[in-house]
Amino acid sequence: MTAANDFINTYELYDICLQFLVQPTMPTYLFPFQTLASLARVSKATSSLALDTLWRTLFDPCPLLRLLPTDACKLESKKFVLIRPLLESDFEAFDKYAYRVRVVDFSHLRSGGGIMGCDLFPVLRQHRDPIFPRLLEFEWRPSAVFNTTGAFHIIASGVPAEKLTLAVRANLIDAWYQNQPWYTPADPQAIAALLHEPLASWLPNVTSIELRTEGGDYRYRDLLGGLRALTRLQHISCDFTVGPEIISYLAALPDLLSLRLDKEGVDFICDVKNVVDARRVRSGEQSFSALEKIEIHAWNYDAFCGLFGIVDSPCLHTVIFSLSNFHPIDTAFLYLVTGPDLARSLDRRDALRHVELAIPPPDPDSDVLLSPTVLEALYYCPNLEALHLNAAIVLRDADIERMASSWPNLERLFAYNGGQPPEVHLHSLGLLAALCRRLRKIEIAVDASDYKPTTYASPSETVKELWLMESILEPEDIGPVVEFLQHTFPRMVQFLASGPSWPDVMKAISSDQVNEFEDDGFTEDEEGIGDGTS
Repeated sequence: MTAANDFINTYELYDICLQFLVQPTMPTYLFPFQTLASLARVSKATSSLALDTLWRTLFDPCPLLRLLPTDACKLESKKFVLIRPLLESDFEAFDKYAYRVRVVDFSHLRSGGGIMGCDLFPVLRQHRDPIFPRLLEFEWRPSAVFNTTGAFHIIASGVPAEKLTLAVRANLIDAWYQNQPWYTPADPQAIAALLHEPLASWLPNVTSIELRTEGGDYRYRDLLGGLRALTRLQHISCDFTVGPEIISYLAALPDLLSLRLDKEGVDFICDVKNVVDARRVRSGEQSFSALEKIEIHAWNYDAFCGLFGIVDSPCLHTVIFSLSNFHPIDTAFLYLVTGPDLARSLDRRDALRHVELAIPPPDPDSDVLLSPTVLEALYYCPNLEALHLNAAIVLRDADIERMASSWPNLERLFAYNGGQPPEVHLHSLGLLAALCRRLRKIEIAVDASDYKPTTYASPSETVKELWLMESILEPEDIGPVVEFLQHTFPRMVQFLASGPSWPDVMKAISSDQVNEFEDDGFTEDEEGIGDGTS
């Protein structure tokens, strides 16, 4: 085979093609089917991989069911129906393409009568088990409303699947849908019974599992019982209470890298701690020993403290959490994240890269004011790259100076001040620019009134985005502030600021340096942070 054919015959080439062929307004789950079908017909060199790309992700059973003979299966009134029993010879075309499917995503199609064809999967499995022998990822929303319950039969012990996302609708049957002409009745108890099958019989090779209830219905906790047989589990995410038995089991897994949990109560965590402490005394076994990322939301403060008391991993690099019932006077809780013992926690402190903290106010009209001293523990983490403080915290110039000197690798800083008057002055950003040479994005409130530049700090060649939230600026200071920003952040591509006089600053900064934004409001970062990567 020639070098040109070697290059053409790569899966990555088709991924690159897709990036240029998909229209910007097209949803990410739609592929340019017609273009790929044409590529498949060009030559033998492109045919196989173009077809692999075309069939790699299945969002709808329709393309697959259309491969069955028309005298055996047809579409009738928005529903696939079998005209006669299927024969072995009916699967000749089916087998050519079903083995190319690596990802099945039956989670997003919600229009019309839902997803057509899932009700035929039990019949297909009688002839082909597994239906997709090379399946790697399965995302499924079991629902009678959207006719997806039959997709349960895709799950089989013979597939190499490594990732399962299960989104259980809290309301399996809605009265409005029952009155639609295309609605097919289903037994909610039968659906729930499917979900209680042991996970071990579903996907024995699973390393990543995500379970969502989409509405706070906790009736499905029982389906977690099968987790004990998933010995390869590395990542788990649940948006409902899983209880102390499951958390205790997860704590003992030697290869668990990522954990996301919601709504665990302090009583549950106390039960977990008792189990873990007994295990430590009996065998010396550590808990959460390999964890790299932990994300917990809507947690009671005491439950949060209890959980971090049993996390032994020295390689924790990403911590994302939101708390309720926070005690503002407790300024030492981040030592639970970094490790309470300075001498024995050096590895944990060196590993920590990314911290996101959110503390919602106890009521909509007031914020819990956080003392900047809560950050003291993080100053001992020299490799910190991202800090996101979504809580009412009023930083001062001394705090910014401490950040700049403690975190030379800092890339992103977000600090919400809760609508309080800012106490960070504009010149402190120059110190960040000078000492944090990898800094890319700053979101903070500053006081730029009465700004008098003296000696400019060295400019930052890396900062691309600067968002000054609810900042103070007097009209007479616009000129010096513009000069400071242009000198300190010459590579900016996005600059936003809110507050009086700031629209004039945005207009004054040259259009070839940044994209101009006339809106003087502040918009949350849509990209978000939390992946723990640099």
